[in-house]
Amino acid sequence: MKRILIVTVAFLLALSMLAGCGKASDASSGKKEKDSGTSEQTSGVTGIEDIKTMADVFALKSAEYITASSANNKYAYGFMLDGIYYRAVVTMSDETAEEYYAIDRAQDGYEEKETKLLSALTVDAVENLTEKIPSEEELSKYVGKTGEDLLNEGWTGNYYNFEQMECEMNYGVFTYKICFAGEVDLPEDYDADEVLKPLTVTSVDFETLGDVSADF
Repeated sequence: MKRILIVTVAFLLALSMLAGCGKASDASSGKKEKDSGTSEQTSGVTGIEDIKTMADVFALKSAEYITASSANNKYAYGFMLDGIYYRAVVTMSDETAEEYYAIDRAQDGYEEKETKLLSALTVDAVENLTEKIPSEEELSKYVGKTGEDLLNEGWTGNYYNFEQMECEMNYGVFTYKICFAGEVDLPEDYDADEVLKPLTVTSVDFETLGDVSADF
């Protein structure tokens, strides 16, 4: 069973969804920054073509950190640069992976420990994820399907707002906002996925990067 650690900031995105289905979300809202302590000017890293290690990625001050996650000894760092979503991928040795997963993320300063540990790792690839975002035409094919159809295809829920009849769901490496028709009466104790199953999809909109290690 693969080990997965996901570092993501979904809370502010969830708040932005409360405004309703018609309002577009800011994909970069509320995201924290990674800092290796090295600036672009001193490192000589100014663009994707200069990246060799994770330290180079962290040094891109003009880049906006979105999310990071890991699976099967691979670590993925999702960020935006010049309006384009990217994913930098590194492979951790067993020893490095053990150290990485052992970091206590409930304690202050854990991000500095992560950054120090990962900075020396060679980047396997920097992938343009914007190129992989489904088109509106592709997403429109989900309109009319049910929540159960989505769950059966592998979509997973992050956040549910049954008052507004919308939710945030992950599929692949991306997160989407899904709106549904009708209204529901929720029991005091309910399973959100079970409530979702009979509902009909009315719209699917790309939000931001999700689990960027989902395809590892």
